[in-house]
Formats: sequence, C-alpha cells, structure tokens
Amino acid sequence: MKKRIIFAVMGILLSAIIFSFTKEKTDDILQDHCCLDFKEALDKLDKIGIIFDCEKFNLVNSAGMKHGIWLEENQSYISLSNYKSGMKDGIEVVFNQSALPARLVYLLEYTNDSIRSIISFDTKTGLPTGISQFIRENNNPIIHPETTDSDYTLPFLFYSKYYDRNSGHIESEGHELLGDDWEIDNWMIGEWKFYDEEGAIEIRDYGL
Repeated sequence: MKKRIIFAVMGILLSAIIFSFTKEKTDDILQDHCCLDFKEALDKLDKIGIIFDCEKFNLVNSAGMKHGIWLEENQSYISLSNYKSGMKDGIEVVFNQSALPARLVYLLEYTNDSIRSIISFDTKTGLPTGISQFIRENNNPIIHPETTDSDYTLPFLFYSKYYDRNSGHIESEGHELLGDDWEIDNWMIGEWKFYDEEGAIEIRDYGL
C-alpha cells in the first residue's frame, strides 16, 4: 500500500509539472472567476505532493471517520481529498490515471461534504473546460424528461461557464441545477448565453 501511494504521488507530481506549462493561459481564464482561490489550491496540491511520509495519508479520527488527507483510486481516477470527521471539507484534486502521466481532471472545493466549486480540465491541453460556482440550495422539483418522478429535485443551483478545450475562449454560461452525483445529474435552466469564436452571443431559454 505504501509503495502504491508513493508511486501515485510521484505520478501526480509529474502531472503537476506538465500542467504548469499551461498555467499562464489557465490563470488568464480564471482571473475574473472567483469560484475558488486557484493559487491556494495549487499551493495545497504542491504541499500534498511533497508529503512522502505515507503514514500521513488515509487516517481516521477517534470515532473511526476519515480525517485529513485521503488518497483514493479506482480504475479511472485517483483523488487527493481533505476530510474533516468523515466529510469532505476543503480542496480535492482528481486525476485521470487511465494513461500515464496522470492528468488533472477536476479541481473541487467542498464544505461539509457538499460541492461548492468545480473546475474541470481537458486532459490533453490542460486548459479549464468548465468553471461552476455554487449559488444556493434548491428545493423546487423539476419536470425531468428522463424520469417519471413528478417530485424530481436537484439540490444545488450553480452558475457555470464552459470553455473551448483548445483555444480557451468562452463557449457558454448560465445557471444549472446539480445533484450529488453532479457529473451525471445536471440540468440547464433559465437563459444561457452561447458564444461563437468572434464573441457573438446567442441566447437560449431552458425554462424554470
């Protein structure tokens, strides 16, 4: 287990080095979007990366709940998360490990186990492809075309911006509802702005 953690951290460090080559353009994109302190997140990633003492990972508190930095992985992803008494709280970095070196996929921020900020990255260019910021909780049910449940509710309202994975120019922005499994449960609502490469805007209304 210790060797796996060391190799995982080394892979993340290599990915962070590769990511640094696109950081200047990334900073330009993120400059006007305060969904989280991006520099603080990268600094935290650097601090995590130099902790090679494996005893500092994957600890539990006196109640047996996850606490501190946890490294977890499955067939596709490896993540470094901050836990407080069993709940995600703070920054989480998620890497795609289906190819080497591992590539940054998500930079997330949690408060009391609830997602609050999401930055997604293209694994080839390293540029942000989406930035989503929590607005408020949502208790209003929606009529979802893929379910017969008349009381279907997505609990979180976010404001999101999406970017071209190659050029970095903004493609669209607007409100969306997200569920706990936000990669799958997401629903565009209200007016969205769509931009072409020249910056011309098209407005689309998704209701609600």
